[in-house]
Amino acid sequence: MGKRVIVQAGHEGRRRNSGTGTTPSVGTSGRFSAEYLLTPKVANQVQALLAAAGVDVTRVGGVLPTKDTYDLAVFLHFDGSGTKCSSGASVGYPSSTPASTVAAWKRVYDPSFPFKWMPDNFTAGLRGYYGYGRVDAPHKLLIEFGELTCPEQEAWLLAKVNDGLLARLVFQWVVNVLDIDLVGAGVPTYRNQKNVPDAAWAKGVIDRGIDVHKIIREDQAGDWNAPINYGQVWTLFDRYDAPAAAFDEHQLRLWTEERIDDSIADHSRNPDAHHE
Repeated sequence: MGKRVIVQAGHEGRRRNSGTGTTPSVGTSGRFSAEYLLTPKVANQVQALLAAAGVDVTRVGGVLPTKDTYDLAVFLHFDGSGTKCSSGASVGYPSSTPASTVAAWKRVYDPSFPFKWMPDNFTAGLRGYYGYGRVDAPHKLLIEFGELTCPEQEAWLLAKVNDGLLARLVFQWVVNVLDIDLVGAGVPTYRNQKNVPDAAWAKGVIDRGIDVHKIIREDQAGDWNAPINYGQVWTLFDRYDAPAAAFDEHQLRLWTEERIDDSIADHSRNPDAHHE
């Protein structure tokens, strides 16, 4: 049986559950965007990715339907603050959510998010979110992607909503937590692409001084598979063959890491092979 996931676009429809009824709930807004308009965009993208991977995905807005059972529930939000730039990314969850589920999201999002993190469940809204009681799932997580009322964060968040990065990282987190077989589902990950360069190319990249090791966290003890397992490569989900000049420095390191990882693996299996 396939996995069942519910994805909520927080504040969509500008209403939320309240007891047996509903109440207005607009969410926060920045200078150029509003939460109730952004969360549906991310939720739609996540829904499409999950469906392509064979997941039974339910996509809802601010008002959650009658309680049902899922393997994972994710509630998508953006934060706001009366004091600009005093907040950042954060997560909320009930005590029933495993610590490993929370840590898995941070491992996926932290390498890409360039601003600060707030403590887990640091507000009453995060700790007691109404959605937790509206679904039955072993994994429940409310994601605050960042602070829309901070101009720098808003600019970054808008760009990453529009290029699909936020959705790809949520998707990779779900894949990690539920152990979904992407290759078996036919999803176009870099591991089933054919145009992988050879080990000599990889060595040349290293010799030109691109410090790919910096995308491996110190607590991962130099694990070359960590960037793949924790989802950083999904920043390039649909741009696998784009020229390096199209990427910023951080993306270039990810792009390089993909190829070095595959090149070393392929070269160890067949040292005489050359991949076109």
